[in-house]
Amino acid sequence: MNNNYFPQNVGRSTPEQLYQMYPEVYRTLDPIVKSAADDIVVNGYIVTDELVASYVNSIIWESGMWDEDGGDAAVPAQMSFNRPGYNNPDPDSGFRPSHRRPHRPSRRPPHHNRNTLRDLARILLLGELLNRL
Repeated sequence: MNNNYFPQNVGRSTPEQLYQMYPEVYRTLDPIVKSAADDIVVNGYIVTDELVASYVNSIIWESGMWDEDGGDAAVPAQMSFNRPGYNNPDPDSGFRPSHRRPHRPSRRPPHHNRNTLRDLARILLLGELLNRL
């Protein structure tokens, strides 16, 4: 059976090549999240919402993406959400998606707010802990 949903050459990629395709923010957080999960498991902590929130704060702090001003202020994204592409084409490329107006700016700003970063760190930490069950 030929499954057209999966390219036939995926098996030719190395895990390192695929890992390098992840956004920079993931590659920054991943080792810190794994270290935090190690700490939780080794110490036998009971995972609670408060414990996870505390570790998420530590993960963000250690990553260097902590916003000193507090609140939900925007912090510079580790990757550009506003890069040229389908959602925000390069005006010089001539590419215009048929369902969008020409020169329509992207709805996503080139920053993410603290809640987005916090959610990402939380998802990664909980996922890592689930994988260790």
